[in-house]
Amino acid sequence: MDSSDGYIYILSSPSSHVKKIGFTQRKVTVRLKEWRKSCPSMDYKLQSWLMCRQVKKTERLAHRIFAKKRLARHTCIDCKKHHRELFLLPITNDACLSVILWANLLALSL
Repeated sequence: MDSSDGYIYILSSPSSHVKKIGFTQRKVTVRLKEWRKSCPSMDYKLQSWLMCRQVKKTERLAHRIFAKKRLARHTCIDCKKHHRELFLLPITNDACLSVILWANLLALSL
């Protein structure tokens, strides 16, 4: 894997339409375990992931596309950080992956 390769993942809240869209250059399951350990009250499930090139640029473009659906910054009760990767997306994970795939193609062409 090239240093710019990685995975874009989607974590979903089972009780709402909130999705976390993030990236990792490690195994997605390792990142999910870290998330669950640092923020146990945010009970997200791994819904989908996509291996892609230019992963950081792809994530940034996907966040821009979904910007109007971004949740207001709040302080997490567990880790005390401001989570910026949370979006209110009442769409299927397949639709969300389609947008991320489009963002990856765009990232590769820039």
